Amino acid sequence: MTVTSRIRVLTANFRVAPESAEDIAAGHGWEDGRRDLTVNLLRAWRPSVICGQECSTVIREDLAAALGSNWRRSRSGNVVVWFDSNQHTLLGYDRFQLPSPPAVEGATFDPRRLVLVHLRMNATGDDWWAASTHFTPGQPDWQTRQMRAAVRLITDNGNLRNTIFGGDINAGGTDTPGPRQVARAAGLYDLRGKLAAPRIGNVTSNTFNGWAPPRHDGFWIDDILTGDNFQPYYGRVIDTNGASDHQWVIASSIQLT
Repeated sequence: MTVTSRIRVLTANFRVAPESAEDIAAGHGWEDGRRDLTVNLLRAWRPSVICGQECSTVIREDLAAALGSNWRRSRSGNVVVWFDSNQHTLLGYDRFQLPSPPAVEGATFDPRRLVLVHLRMNATGDDWWAASTHFTPGQPDWQTRQMRAAVRLITDNGNLRNTIFGGDINAGGTDTPGPRQVARAAGLYDLRGKLAAPRIGNVTSNTFNGWAPPRHDGFWIDDILTGDNFQPYYGRVIDTNGASDHQWVIASSIQLT
């Protein structure tokens, strides 16, 4: 095989803004500090593609101003794929609603979404697909259904072997039955399924921190998955230190053809 492309992807749950009164009272306001923390993290880690969740209107507007005019985005609701147009050319994109549980009485229905973006690496001319999603929290059966649907949609509308999939899949286990098991069976492998120390960092962190130091139990509810034609050579959990109630995950991958 020949190495053709190196791609640096970040998946980030940004924590929707404007926030609840409780978040603001606790010092977690977007405009009161989270925005600057977020921008500084993105500049420090220098991804070329960002798979974002809870990336609401005010966050999108602020990131667009901070990242610069070379950055573009495709989105469905608050699920988004950002990409650096100096490195990638947009060839097309699709937006899908995933199977979702019915709304609980008195609550607003929040359909789960998938954004699939077809990109070309400018340096090499090689095509690939970036996907971003946000699965239902606290309901493993629905997460599994959503992953089955996501795999099917990527297969039917893109190329699963040449896909990097970043998302908040809300499933912490790595080897228990659930969405990662569905993805692996289809040929879409979670980051810890392809990497081992020392090429993966902060692996024992929990990617949901809830505004507190995360429990060190290795539960990643956020993850990056890659198809057969991508081999991650580096990955880690990024400590967001108050920028979000999630830690983020970043991976650099080599595309093989």
